[in-house]
Amino acid sequence: PQFTTRSGTLFAPMLHIIGTSSQVPFDSGTRFQGGPSQTTLGYVNQTDIVTGLGFSKGMRKVDLHLGAYYSNLNQEEQLQNRLGIHWFPLGNLNLYAGGYLNSQYEISPGRESVIRIIPELMFGFTIAEKMWIDLHGTMGEMTNYLENNGMIVYNSYSEVIEKKIKLSLSIPVTEGGSMFYLGGKWTSNRSDFHPSDPNMAGEANSIHYNAISIYGGLLWRF
Repeated sequence: PQFTTRSGTLFAPMLHIIGTSSQVPFDSGTRFQGGPSQTTLGYVNQTDIVTGLGFSKGMRKVDLHLGAYYSNLNQEEQLQNRLGIHWFPLGNLNLYAGGYLNSQYEISPGRESVIRIIPELMFGFTIAEKMWIDLHGTMGEMTNYLENNGMIVYNSYSEVIEKKIKLSLSIPVTEGGSMFYLGGKWTSNRSDFHPSDPNMAGEANSIHYNAISIYGGLLWRF
């Protein structure tokens, strides 16, 4: 939900709850007279949660964005903060620029905690009010990362996005607001290996790769 005050201040609380049940093997002990160990199947239940509050306020040609979030994903706890500014130098959407500074504090009992800084930059403009071009880039280790006030959650267990750039084009086709859009996204990814022994964890066996996706379509409004 989103709540807007008379002064134009926007509050956006959010909550995700994900329940999973996985069947995993367990070592139930050694057989009689030193035989091979006996393995049985059991179930592990896990509940992940993401919650937080986003805030935005328009002030003439500048929009201020704030956010504070808590998450417990993949057996890791994180606190994430978000500070962003959108600037509209012409007072409309024909030209804008902005940026976000995201900080993520990973709480790890018994281990050294991790602080991640993830900056975002964005830029957009229009050409003769016939074509809108938007560019968005993000850099940082996006592990259990929350984006767009938690509407997107990067909670893959072993896949980590380290960089991503998105470019989109929008062309109006009718006065009623119908438009054709085309976009592309490039990401630099890391796939980690998670051994059963935590002492063997590390990036030695990580796989690094790039991914490119292209999309497009027609939005028709009657």
